[in-house]
Amino acid sequence: WDGVVHVARHPTLRALAVGVSVSNLANGILVIAIPVIVLQRLGGSPALVGQIFAAEGVVAVVSIMLIGRIGTEGRERALMISAVLLSAAAVLPLLARMDLAMVILAMLVRGVTAGLYDVPMFTLRQRRTDPAWLGRAFAVSMSLNFVGFPIGSALGGALAAASLELALSAIVVFSLAAAASLYVLVPRS
Repeated sequence: WDGVVHVARHPTLRALAVGVSVSNLANGILVIAIPVIVLQRLGGSPALVGQIFAAEGVVAVVSIMLIGRIGTEGRERALMISAVLLSAAAVLPLLARMDLAMVILAMLVRGVTAGLYDVPMFTLRQRRTDPAWLGRAFAVSMSLNFVGFPIGSALGGALAAASLELALSAIVVFSLAAAASLYVLVPRS
């Protein structure tokens, strides 16, 4: 309970709880929409879906390792916002052209954004949290950050069943909302 109260009172942790949760709404929709696009719209196989997500993961690992080598102090907020906007921009072309090349390109770009987002998020959280609170604050903060993902997946299932374009549009809208909330809520210092 002390960790919950601490996160609620901590301006940065509270802001990350909102911004990252909203971003994870988009991510939750994405993990539903991409398989539906590949399997239903493009006639691909489950193996192809796995390969696309694996490629995104490999690019994400490289991105995280590269970004982890550069200093992000003082630029965390801007990097996170840039990553969310870039991931939204990666999905936008799918609204105009939903083919395999565009799906792969969107997912690879989203893999690149992992380093731009995750490294600054974790370093910002660590830098701005009193070391005595790290365990409790991180456990609560990270749980709150993830809450958007299952909600986004549930929403993604309903949206993708109605319209893939609607699901993709929701990804963009939630990404823009996440960028705006990070900009407005995360303290500059």
